[in-house]
Amino acid sequence: MDETLRMIVTLAHNTLRSKLAKGQQENGRHSNNKKFPTAKHMNLLKYDCALEKAAQEIATTCRSSSRSNFQYLGSNNYTYSLGGSVNSTKLFDEITILEFITRWWNESTMQSSLINLAPSQKDKKMISFLQMANAATTRFGCAYNICNPDGPSAYVSFTCQYSEPYIKIGTPIYSIGLPCSTCKSRCVLSSLCDN
Repeated sequence: MDETLRMIVTLAHNTLRSKLAKGQQENGRHSNNKKFPTAKHMNLLKYDCALEKAAQEIATTCRSSSRSNFQYLGSNNYTYSLGGSVNSTKLFDEITILEFITRWWNESTMQSSLINLAPSQKDKKMISFLQMANAATTRFGCAYNICNPDGPSAYVSFTCQYSEPYIKIGTPIYSIGLPCSTCKSRCVLSSLCDN
């Protein structure tokens, strides 16, 4: 990842977290405009190159997608076909990365509503969203790898690794309240705590 891509993924994550903290994010498919409640303390995510290194290790394995299992938490992974060899005309760029992040985030609108902000085993198909939305997370890093570059089916493995504490079944991903009402330091984007 170069500095431009780091800035893009950080801005994308924090923009989405801000939308959630402000109560503007839809909750569940067919939500009939039902939104998640506002968050009183949603941390601003900061980019961490050590977590990028951990993400690179995962991306290098060329795993096909995020695991939908609460036993394997901490990273989101997405793969994207290049439509042939690395010389393919299909591009992998900032727009593609934003599409990956948006797909993870939109898991919240493709599944049943999250009840009481506390994940249950039935919410395993939205783990990528839950990891991005976890208010307690403060740092993350992302990386990508070109897999099977010389073969007829080259693809990109893109991974973001998140800091602990990880989401837990039965534990709310954030506390409801007025955005930034319990920030220890400054409030960013009228919704995220920069502690």
